[in-house]
Order: sequence, then structure tokens, then C-alpha cells
Amino acid sequence: MAYALLFTFYGCGHTSDNTDGWGVGDIASRIPVSIYFPGSPGKDMDRVLEEIEKESAPLLNIELKFNWIEASEYEGAIASKLASAQNFDAFYYSEVYDLGESGSALTLPELVNNNLVYNINGLFQQYAPGIYGSLSEEEMKAITFDNKIVAIPWRFPVSSRKSAAVRDDLNALYIEGGVADFEDLEVFADKITGSKINIVPIGLFTGTLELFAPHMGFTVFDERLGLVYRENDPGMQLMLWEETPEYRDVLLRLLSWYKKGYIPSEFENKDEAGFFYGKYACFIDEIYQALFMNTRIKAGIDTEFKYKIYSLYPEYKMPKKSLLENAILINKNSSKPESVLMFLEWVHSSQKNHDLLMYGIEGEHYTIYGEQYVLPPQVNIENHPYMGWGGSEAFLNINFIRTSVYNDPFSKQLLTDETRSEYAPHHGIHPVLRDFEAIKRRTDNFQKLNKPSLSMLDNPDNIERFIAENSDYSFHKTVEELQRQLNEWFIRK
Repeated sequence: MAYALLFTFYGCGHTSDNTDGWGVGDIASRIPVSIYFPGSPGKDMDRVLEEIEKESAPLLNIELKFNWIEASEYEGAIASKLASAQNFDAFYYSEVYDLGESGSALTLPELVNNNLVYNINGLFQQYAPGIYGSLSEEEMKAITFDNKIVAIPWRFPVSSRKSAAVRDDLNALYIEGGVADFEDLEVFADKITGSKINIVPIGLFTGTLELFAPHMGFTVFDERLGLVYRENDPGMQLMLWEETPEYRDVLLRLLSWYKKGYIPSEFENKDEAGFFYGKYACFIDEIYQALFMNTRIKAGIDTEFKYKIYSLYPEYKMPKKSLLENAILINKNSSKPESVLMFLEWVHSSQKNHDLLMYGIEGEHYTIYGEQYVLPPQVNIENHPYMGWGGSEAFLNINFIRTSVYNDPFSKQLLTDETRSEYAPHHGIHPVLRDFEAIKRRTDNFQKLNKPSLSMLDNPDNIERFIAENSDYSFHKTVEELQRQLNEWFIRK
């Protein structure tokens, strides 16, 4: 859920009886379309949905019933609704929910095998031809399981490349020629520590796996499980990240950074106040997140700090994000799958339609300057009455997305450049996860391995002890099972 604000607000739905200016049928004839999302809506959601209903009425004549469930409860609530055959049409889906509590039914194989989601093959082509036609053969395979097309994915095919976002004022003082790699970051951090400024030189907001493995010859198979394979290995032999020699090299490098004062002992949580008030000389995160933080630095927040964004290792082709990181799935019990598809087609059919759903009502929630958007005076993303609603990531479209004027005008180009990457060789596999208890243990342990406390790793012996204490060797059975599935999938591919 990395691309929009996720608030905690339970069970809020949209209803509307405003029909002024519609001129299409009777209110009773409108087709209700109900979709569930995690998080919460903005306070102006009802007004925007009414506007969407009016704008789309000549084609769709629908009544949008968007509902939200608290993010922490979303997975279990949707699984329960599907299992009990409740009557709703569609729901937000993300692979980040796959590894939830034991017994979760939100893995794609479980959803399909238990006949809980709609097979839209045939309907997809007919009712959302624009979206369908935009998907490559490779992408179609990624949203297909057991010969069933079951997901309408986000249209945001960017890579997972990380960026270094450097505070503008410090960028002007200490950086010549930009930042392209970790060596450049070390030079910058050394200048910051030497300047005696009371500031964190580098804030790390991503773990060792995501940050280092792709630049050390690995392809990440699963971030949550810490599984990798070497990028030049045609057999895609899975390994645990902490069992590679490179993982130890990474810990030694981070330990060196810590001892030199470049980074704190702990990996950072998203400290938004720290961004606003210049706590970090630079921070490392995904490009989109860095752009988003610049957007949030706006009227109403007493700060002048903004960030210059550099792509790290731009010469590397980073794998694209999964199509199923953000998607819409249709409930098997929906009586209106074609209406869901037609609504999604409408959203992705024009800049105007996409703007309305993603940014709100032009002239009220935002204005346009060039190709970027401007927020009203005294409004920022933190207090915006509409933008950032939970689940909106599923509707992102790289062709229509806007960045704010608080980013450089070429900021969209940073994102567009990332679409030139390729999907990982394993993209499209949907492993069947059986031992949820083992998976839960592994994800808990790997969180510690991926973001270690550096103050506890002051010598090689402590590093080995730390790895041993957080390793679960019984998980190798699960790795072997995943390897078997990967091998069989590759043969079929």
C-alpha cells in the first residue's frame, strides 16, 4: 500500500440521491456497483463520486458504492465476505496481503481454487477493450491462473528502482555531478558529518534486500520471504538472502556507515515530520515515494525543505513491479461484472476521467499548471479533502498520472523512464502457499534480518550469531516446495 495515504476508517460507504442534470433514466434504474477498499475515503468522496456518476451517465448509468475497511482488518474481512457469499461486486487486491494470518484466503490460487473470484475471460475483451488491448501477452499471463483471467491490474508498470532524495539546500552545497550510486552517497555523507550539522546524513527507509540485492547480481523472488536467485541463473535456483555471502558484505558495509556516523543504528520508519523539518540530509526510498514527499511539503506546513531526486544505479535495468501489487478483482457472486469492467474502462479511457477519480474536482480540489497539478492555498496532501484515499493505487495509469508542481517539471519523466525496464523472469507465477505457520514465522524473522539493529553487530562473530538466531532452517522445506512449483511453471511457460 505504498502509493497513497492509508487512514483507518471502518465501513464507510457512498450513497447519493443527487440526480440534477443527469437526464438519463430514473434514479431507480441506475446500476449499483459496490467495491471494497482498505483504509478510508477523503471527506469529499461522496461529492466526487456523484460527479463521476454524472459524467459517466451517458455510457454507464451507474451508482458507485465505494466501501472502506480499516487496513489492518481488510484481509480478514474480505476473506470472510467472499467465503460467506456476500453480495458485492469487486474488491481491491494486493499481493502484499498474501502472507497474512494463518489460513488466509487472499492468495490468488486460493481465491481461484475456491471459486471466489470471477473469470472475466471474454467479458474483459468485450467490456474493457482499451485496458485489455494495453496488456502484453506477458502481462496477460500474470493476471491469469488456471486459464482464468481474474484481475484488472493497475496500469503503472514502473520498476522498483530506489532513489536518493537529497535536501535541496545541501544538494547545492555539497554535490557536484549528481548521485548515481552508493559511493557517491558515501562522499556526500562524509561531507555532511564533517560539516558538524546536527542532521542524519542518510535515512534508510528500505531494507537490505530491496536496496542492495539487485545491484549485486540477484533477482528478488519474494521480498517478504527474503528469497532471491542469481540473475544469470537460467534455472532460477532460490536462496535465502541471509545465506548468501553478499548479505554479510552488506551488513559489513552498513556497519561501516554506522560507525562513521552516516546512518543511525536502526533502520528508519517513515518519519514524515522528519521529512518536513529537514531531519535527513538525504533519504533512500522508491522514486514515487520521494516525489510524494515533495508533494506533501506544501502550504500549511512551516518548512522550506524540498528534495532533489536522483535515480540510483540508472544503468541497471531493474525489474518492473508486479501487476498484482495493486489490482481490482470481481466477486464471483457479482451479478454485474460487466458494469465493473465498464467503469474501469471509463476511468482509463481519458485524462479527464482519470483526473476526476484520482485528484477530485478541478478548480476545487486542484488546478492544472502545465501537466502538473496545484493544490489550493493552505491545503496539503496531509489535510486534502479528497486525494490519497485508500485503494486508489489500483487505478494508477502511467499515461495519465500527474505530479505536483512541488516536484521538478521533469519528475514524471523519472517515472516514465522506469517503464522501460522488464518484468522479472518469474513474473506471472502464483505459488500455492500451504504452510502458513511456517510462512508467518519466516516473515517475522526476515523483518529482523532485513532491517537489523546495527549497534548489535559490531564484529563478524556477532553478525554470524545474529543470522543464526533469526534463521529458521525448517523453512527450507517451504523453499524446496516453492522451487518445485517454479520449475514446473517455467516448463509450462
